[in-house]
Amino acid sequence: MFEGEPLFRKTVKSNMGNFVASSTYQLVEIPHGISGVSKMVYAECKLGGYFNAYYLNGVATTHLFQVNSSNILFKNKEQWGSGYGIYATLYYTKKL
Repeated sequence: MFEGEPLFRKTVKSNMGNFVASSTYQLVEIPHGISGVSKMVYAECKLGGYFNAYYLNGVATTHLFQVNSSNILFKNKEQWGSGYGIYATLYYTKKL
């Protein structure tokens, strides 16, 4: 329960083949497929064996940025490739 409402959880898995190297952060959108969200309460992710962010030389090169009504947004500067997967778990309430 969250503020008196049932709390839902969904884990979304995606291939990281579209995460490419860049000198500046690029937004990568992954659809979460959830409809009727009332409030997005919490989000966490695991990418390439790391939780919430991947650091290279002290810089977060890939990290969870935002969740909107239809997508999970990551900021990325790192080349990952199709051999890597990302898992995002979203906790939310639904509109009644």
